[in-house]
Parts: sequence; C-alpha cells; structure tokens
Amino acid sequence: MAIKSINIIKKIARRITASDGNNIIVLFDNANPVTSIPASNIISVNGFLKNLKGYSRIVSLQEVPFPNITLEDSEPERRLKTLNIESASERKQLDLLVSANGTDWIEVGSVSLIRQVGYPYRMYSLLDFFTDGLADEYGTNGKAGCRIVNVGYGFLSGNDVMTIHGSFLQEIVFDEPASTNGGITTGGTTGGTTTGGTTGGTTGGNNNTNTLDDIMVLSATAPSNPTTGLIWGELSGTKLVEEWIWNNSRWESRIKSRVIGKDSGASIVSLPKF
Repeated sequence: MAIKSINIIKKIARRITASDGNNIIVLFDNANPVTSIPASNIISVNGFLKNLKGYSRIVSLQEVPFPNITLEDSEPERRLKTLNIESASERKQLDLLVSANGTDWIEVGSVSLIRQVGYPYRMYSLLDFFTDGLADEYGTNGKAGCRIVNVGYGFLSGNDVMTIHGSFLQEIVFDEPASTNGGITTGGTTGGTTTGGTTGGTTGGNNNTNTLDDIMVLSATAPSNPTTGLIWGELSGTKLVEEWIWNNSRWESRIKSRVIGKDSGASIVSLPKF
C-alpha cells in the first residue's frame, strides 16, 4: 500500500435569518467526506478554514452615530472608542464558535451587529477571530460555527440581513489499496518498499502515470500469463531476493546474468556476460 492524500475544497455560503433564533449554525464540519475511498483506508482527515467573511444590513435597530475620534487619538484609542460605542448602543450579537469533537462548543469571538448611521452595510473579516495565521486547523470531527445572541435587543428580525461566506479545505490521508493485475502494485518500489509515486516523483495526491519500470509483481512464485516488460520481484518470506523482467517469452534477471522459463520451477540458464 502507498500513503497518499487528496485535497477537497468546499465553499461556505450561509444566510442567517430570524428563523435561526439562537441556534448554533455549523459553518464547517471536518467529518469524513463522501468519497470512493473505503473508510477503513482513511488514516486522517485534516481540515483548514481558509477564508471567512461576514456581511450585515441591520434595519430593526436605532442608528448608531460615529464615535468621536480626534486627530490626537492613537490607533488603539480609536479602536477602543469604536468598540465602546458599539457595545453601548442597540445591537445584535454574533458569537463565533469552535468544537474539537463536534459536540462541545466554545466561544472564540463576538461581533456587534449595529445599524450604522448613513451607510447601512458592514463587512467583517471573521477568520481573524479564529486565527492570526493563514488558516485555522481542525482534526477529525472538528467544527466551526456561529449563533446570534440576544443581548437585550432580540434576535434578527425579518428584514435584517446577515450572511457568512468563505471556504475550507479537507486533506484526506489514506492507504491506497494495491491495484491487482496478478498482484501488481502501482506506486513504485525501492528494495521492495512502496514509495507511493513514480520514480523520482513525489507522494501526496498526485495523479501518477506508471511506466513499466513502476510496476512490479511481488510474490514467491512467478506470475501467470505475464506480458512483455512485466517486472516480478521474487520474495523469500518478506525479503526481495531477485528481480525478473518478462522478455522474449522468458524471465530475464535484472540483477544477475540468468534467465528462467515461464514456470517458476524451470531450470536456470546462464546468460553470457558482456
């Protein structure tokens, strides 16, 4: 078997409505995705929340004035004034949540949803609440979610708009079953150990194109009905003792100067040395 991986990218697009109330909304569930890979072959599923943004238009509240920011205010002072006026005004609240096991949720951040005076629309970079890196990482069954919280002004009303969009990536690491053609393992071998790629290639989800040099039958006896160019790795127990190639209707050694007939019990014939 060869250890390989594939990546699956999925889009997050969710509108939160009044009917959601304060229910937890799952934005990203790192459960095993539906693939053709047998579940018993999957080693791990690694999740990465790559992008998450929010958009709101709140019309059910009173307008909130701009904070009184002066030229003398430092950047931290400006941010503090903005947060203070938001928290002291009429607002809805969006809580951002994570779960390591898919059941127990913890808060990682909160956003005030206000009706800003003048321009009514607001955008939020929500990934910043989960990580200060390029992506937030999740193990199997990890989840990211959110919910609206009543902080004294109710939940979303009929004409309020709150949408969340982004993307996440799932990396599935799995044991690729051996392709069978008289015991053929596609994936390349070096000293009898599967390396998971073409010679000089890389592992990890690439669509490798195998040549004859990449195909070897590992068995104690010679394969039946071989085709020209097929390579047989002769095993003694688990040890590779010889490599043969089928050529001119006979097995020719790739290591030593000898040939044998089609049947593994045929006599050994020495080849001339050059």
